[in-house]
Amino acid sequence: MSDTPTVPVPLACGSPPAETGNFMPRELGASAYQERREAYSFLTKVPLRWSDFDMMGHVNNVQYMRCFEVIAIDFFNACDVFPQGGSVTIFAAENLCRFLKPLNYPLRAVDGGLRVEHMGKSSLRFGFALFRQGDSEPSAVGYWVQVFIDRATHRSTPMPDKSRAALARYLMPGKWTFPGA
Repeated sequence: MSDTPTVPVPLACGSPPAETGNFMPRELGASAYQERREAYSFLTKVPLRWSDFDMMGHVNNVQYMRCFEVIAIDFFNACDVFPQGGSVTIFAAENLCRFLKPLNYPLRAVDGGLRVEHMGKSSLRFGFALFRQGDSEPSAVGYWVQVFIDRATHRSTPMPDKSRAALARYLMPGKWTFPGA
């Protein structure tokens, strides 16, 4: 027997711990499991393609952000958030994704949720979640911070009134995806 301390195997490589039932250590993932489908004010279907899966049969980690992008585009189109050809656009300032439960082949689609978590003078924060169809707990959650930019000057600019009004309908006060992250 060696005196070398045992190094624990990362949770994502093994079975879910019995006490939490998920792949995240309690200190990292417990708050995510308080999330439910009902906490998202906009829901849409996100198709999955063969190329979204890696050789292990899981949705590849980079594809989660693509799924968030599909949700956002569906939201922008359905809610007329941004005037076409306007002088203002948005740029990403920050994003995060937390992987909670694997999404495995042969999934054909997931349900995507979006909520507006905060609106400032020239920025906003979207919360996202990906759900297996029929699940109330998310398989992944994340957020994006977006900043409104003047197309000509490339400088931050106040959010247009039309965008603010459209986004306000989806504002979920007090709901934050991983506060302080």
